[in-house]
Amino acid sequence: MSDQSDLEILMDEINAIENKNIKHCDMPFEIYIYEAERLHTRATEDLSKLSAVNMPVGLIDKLHVRTKALSRAQLNWVELTGEKKQAMTNLKAETPTLLKLRKYLIDNMQFAFRNDKDLLKKNQRY
Repeated sequence: MSDQSDLEILMDEINAIENKNIKHCDMPFEIYIYEAERLHTRATEDLSKLSAVNMPVGLIDKLHVRTKALSRAQLNWVELTGEKKQAMTNLKAETPTLLKLRKYLIDNMQFAFRNDKDLLKKNQRY
């Protein structure tokens, strides 16, 4: 199963958590994910010992799935914020050209609508 599908499977469970029950962690995501992966590896190696003390094996599997889902969610967030930053950079770069085009269109519409008072009035709002 892919990380994205793990995330999609867990989304209902994640969204069901109330804001007051969300615990914030000061640890960076990368370190948290790395530590969770290491914990999963060690727990898998010690599975027989953990089973002997009645630790549910399903918890180890859940840890692995949740770690992969968290990793994918963090990657999605980084991609999304990167795309927004790039879009803002592009917008700032293209703004002068777009404003010139806007002015050109308004000027030409004012000339084209010079004999139609209603259209001219609508055009003057801009």
